[in-house]
Amino acid sequence: MRIPLDYYRILGIPFQVSAEQIDLAYADRGRQLPRQEYSQTAIIARQHLLDEAYQVLSAADRRRDYDAQFFDPNPLLLNPESSAENLDSQAGGLAAASPEYLTPQITIAPADLVGALLILQELGEYELVIRLAETYLDLEPTTRPDMILTLALAYGELSREYWQDKNYE
Repeated sequence: MRIPLDYYRILGIPFQVSAEQIDLAYADRGRQLPRQEYSQTAIIARQHLLDEAYQVLSAADRRRDYDAQFFDPNPLLLNPESSAENLDSQAGGLAAASPEYLTPQITIAPADLVGALLILQELGEYELVIRLAETYLDLEPTTRPDMILTLALAYGELSREYWQDKNYE
């Protein structure tokens, strides 16, 4: 399954980082454990995604291949100052036709979905967590309690954000 996440966001780093910064980010993210209420399955799935991101980004040749695959179809990621209209005309209208054009995505195994949800939640992507968790809630019965916990926490955090913005509706 494809999810709107990339290896750089998994490690919480920008695109233009050095190998040393990748090592530090991987170590930091590995030390940041999720809430103790999550099962070992969820924690292992999260760690699996961290390991996969680290393996790709820490090897120079794999990172170069990933970046080429990642940036070539998404020119706005390399040059955010470029106008979407200019790139849209160069891409034959692709950016306007599909919002996924500008959204980096990776393919994960269904068993790793709960780990991806944990990472997205750590990144503050509560609306995305809710959308994905509600869509795939019954996909992996073994991770259903973790997905329900993630949904509840995401709804709680999103409610807090709405309340702080005085959006009481």
